[in-house]
Amino acid sequence: MIHEIEAPGGMVLILETAMGWCGALWGPGGLGRVILPESELQSVRDKLGIGATGNPFSRDEPAPSDRGGDAWRQRAARGLADLERDLQAYFAGRAVAFSASLDASGLSRFDKEIYAVAKKIPYGEVRTYQGVAREAGRPGAARAVGGAMARNPCPLVVPCHRVVRSDGGMGGFSAPCGIDLKRRLLEMEGIRFRGSGIRGKEKTGADLCVLP
Repeated sequence: MIHEIEAPGGMVLILETAMGWCGALWGPGGLGRVILPESELQSVRDKLGIGATGNPFSRDEPAPSDRGGDAWRQRAARGLADLERDLQAYFAGRAVAFSASLDASGLSRFDKEIYAVAKKIPYGEVRTYQGVAREAGRPGAARAVGGAMARNPCPLVVPCHRVVRSDGGMGGFSAPCGIDLKRRLLEMEGIRFRGSGIRGKEKTGADLCVLP
């Protein structure tokens, strides 16, 4: 396990879970990125932009001491410690409500609204793209919700894997292994499938047409 690599723009956490190597990047504004399980440690390093020993941020980025100093480091360390605990528990099969605060500085207004809705989807439940759009006050924006889910920098914390099509199909998933991983995560949370779609109405949004 690799704890809290400090870099000029923030701190990085890399850890080995029951499902593989994960990573996270915590910047001055909060959690900026989560890497879902990979079989190879180097793949997580590469996705975080740190290579073997390097720095995930541009050399032009100011050092943390320029943006809060020790107070910033303490917040980041606490946030990463809590996230590490939650990730380990989640991949061990326990219900987890991730509480990390997101760095929203680089997000569009639309993405902020959509992620705020998606973040509230409980463990073991799903919602549809259409349902998320409607709850965010953006009826008719189901396709755009799909785009926001594909751009999600912090999967699990913003549980984009719990957003599916209205017919119970998986839709997309931009993480490694694609919809196979999406289905695996949902099955781990107790969601039932028949064929390629979700069945069982008790854990879904009301607008989901589930398979019999």
